[in-house]
Amino acid sequence: MNQKPQPNIYPWLAGMLVLTGFWFRLSYMLGQVYHVDEFITMLAATMVAQKGLPFLPSGLFYDHGFLYSEISGLFVALLGFSEEVTRWPSILVSVLTIAVYYAAARRLFNSRLAGVAAAALAAFDQLSIVWGVRARMYSLAHLFVLLSLVSLLESTFKRPSLRGRYLTLLFITLALLSHTISFLLLAPLAILVLAFTLFYRHSWLRQPGVGLQVVVAAATIGAVLAIVAMGQLQSTVSLQDPNALAPAPLGLNFLRGFLDPAISPDRFDDLLSYFENPAFYWLLVLIAIWWLVSIVR
Repeated sequence: MNQKPQPNIYPWLAGMLVLTGFWFRLSYMLGQVYHVDEFITMLAATMVAQKGLPFLPSGLFYDHGFLYSEISGLFVALLGFSEEVTRWPSILVSVLTIAVYYAAARRLFNSRLAGVAAAALAAFDQLSIVWGVRARMYSLAHLFVLLSLVSLLESTFKRPSLRGRYLTLLFITLALLSHTISFLLLAPLAILVLAFTLFYRHSWLRQPGVGLQVVVAAATIGAVLAIVAMGQLQSTVSLQDPNALAPAPLGLNFLRGFLDPAISPDRFDDLLSYFENPAFYWLLVLIAIWWLVSIVR
């Protein structure tokens, strides 16, 4: 007697997690609890709606969270200004990230259960809920950092693809434009690619167009650094000062901002300090276990 095939419940579970995550974030927004930093983003969004770029009334170019300011400004231009309107892009992106976690984990581990577990972590994580509501750039950076990592693993490590690596470059660029802290990813990713190439597979280096990709990547990162440099206070002041020896963006102040985009080694310490929180100890245990498993295998 043939048994009827059992229905696949995992996509339904993933859908329920997305809806539940949306409800948590919507509930937090309805509580109308604001972080002080949100108001500068709201001002930047208003300026984008009026001028197209986040030039503050002081004349300062607000590059911090440039991409989020542009998206939030579009919402303000279409719907009018309110605190909730500037928060909606963050909520929508945060909810989308839950679905991306499901799809990414399912594809990388070839397991629907892994996808559901990843989506559950994203849906119920307290920081993801709180910062997935606030009118700041963190949810957007979260999404594009995730997409960058998944795309890199797929297009370079699993199935080398020239087109896929251009997509990876796009995601990395969007992550950098979302939050400058994403620059911290570049060095670890470069080390990861180098180690993989040396010890596992270097066939992707023989694909045509790799050299062009390196040039495009360098030019893209340079363009992002230029945007960040324009937002440095010294560069903006020099731009407005008629007595400056060389007005930005061609002056020394602009170059200083270009070479030092407000990222210092201390930021790595800030990033690692999150794992000193007892709430993340279980995650360190899982990382250690999977690291040992990967060595044995």
